[in-house]
Amino acid sequence: MPASLQPARYYPPRLTTTSTPTSISISMPRAARRPPPPSPPLLASVAFVCRQWPRVEALDHVTRELDALLDCSQLWTLARASGAGLEHLVARIAARDAQILRRMDKLQRQALATTAMAAAAANGHVAGLRLLAEQLFPCARVTKAVETAARNGQVEVLQWLHERQEALDVFWGAREMLVAVRGGHLDVAQWLHRHTSPPEHQFLIDEAARNGDLVMIQWLHGVGAADECTVNAVANAAENGHLETLKWLTEHCFHKECPSIRMDQAAANGHIEWLHYNREEGCTTDAMDRAARQGKFDMIKWLHLHRNEGCSLFGMNNAAGAGRLDILQWLHSNYGMGCNNRAMEAAAFGGHFDILDFLHREGLASCTADVSIKAVAEGHLEILEWLFLHYPEPIPSGRLLRIAKRHDLYCVDWLVRTGKAVDYDMW
Repeated sequence: MPASLQPARYYPPRLTTTSTPTSISISMPRAARRPPPPSPPLLASVAFVCRQWPRVEALDHVTRELDALLDCSQLWTLARASGAGLEHLVARIAARDAQILRRMDKLQRQALATTAMAAAAANGHVAGLRLLAEQLFPCARVTKAVETAARNGQVEVLQWLHERQEALDVFWGAREMLVAVRGGHLDVAQWLHRHTSPPEHQFLIDEAARNGDLVMIQWLHGVGAADECTVNAVANAAENGHLETLKWLTEHCFHKECPSIRMDQAAANGHIEWLHYNREEGCTTDAMDRAARQGKFDMIKWLHLHRNEGCSLFGMNNAAGAGRLDILQWLHSNYGMGCNNRAMEAAAFGGHFDILDFLHREGLASCTADVSIKAVAEGHLEILEWLFLHYPEPIPSGRLLRIAKRHDLYCVDWLVRTGKAVDYDMW
C-alpha cells in the first residue's frame, strides 16, 4: 500500500512535569463544630463497680452503656422528682435533658420551672427549691410555689422565699392568704399577715366559716377582716352544721339579720341540733324543699311539727328526682302538693320506676317528650317500655331512635324490633 494512502498515526502530546497538575486541592474553611454537651455523671453504683475493674473503667463507651442500662431517671419528670425531694435525681434529670432545656424559649422554661418549684414547695423541700431557683432556673419568676406552700401549711418554704425574694423575683399577693385560710393553716395566715400585703375582697371569714374554724374566724375578726364578712359565712356554717360558729357569727357579726338563710341551709343538710337551738328564727319553703332534695325525711317531719312555712312544688320535684317515694307520698298527703313535668323527667332520668307509677296513678304530672328522652339517654329500657304502654302518643319515635344510637343499643334494638321506630339507615 503506498505510503501516501496509509492513515496517519496519532501521537498524544507528552505531559511534562510543568503541565497542569493531576490533582487540585481546594482549601475551604471548616465549619465551626459545637462541642458535644457534657455527659451526666455516672450513677454511683456504676462508678463504684467500675473502679473495681480498671480495665472496664478505662472503656468510656462501656461505662456509659452500663449507666444507660441502669438509669431509671427516664421514668421521672422534673416536677415529680422535685415533689419527692430527690435533689440528686433532679440534678441528673437536668443534666440528661440539658440540650432540651437550652432549646426552650423563655416561656417554656418559665412553665417548667413553675411546675417543678410548685411541687417542691408543696411538700416543704427547701433544698430542692433552692436547687431549682438558684441553679437550674435562675432567671425564672417564683409564682405558684408561694400558693402551694401556703395551701399545704409550709411556713419554712414561705420564710425562705421571703428571705430570697429580691434575688429570686418572688411574686406575693395572689391567693396565698385565701388558700391558707381555706386549709385551716392559722400559722401560715398569721405569717402572711405580718410579712406580706394580701389583697382585699377575698371574704376570708366566709371561707373559714365553711370549715367551722372558729379560731381562724376570731383571729380574722380581730385583725380587721370583719368588714368583708357576708351572709355567706352564716350560710356556709349552717350548711355544714357548725353550731358554735353560727352562734359566734350571730353575736359578733350579724345580730340575727339573716335568720332565714341559717334555717334553710341547716334544714337542707339535716342539722336538727341547730334548728332546735334557733327554732324561733324564720325560714322559707326552701328549707323543706332542700331537705326533700337531700332525702332528709326526719328534717321534713321536724319542720312540719315546728314550722308552718310548708313546701312548694319544688319539694315534690326534688323528692321525685331523689327517688324518695316515701317523702313524695308524705308531702302529697300532708300538703296536697302537686308537681310539674320536671318530676317525671327527673324520675325517668334516675330510673325511679316506682316514682313514675305513683305520679301516673295520682295524675300529678303529665308525660312529655323529654321524659322518654331522659330514659333513653340513661339506658332505662324498662321505663321506655312503660312509657310507650301508657303514653303512646306524645313520644317521638324517630327522635328517640337517633338519641338511642348515641347512648344505648338495647333501646335501639327494642325500638326497631317492636316496630316503634324504623331505622332508615339500614336501607
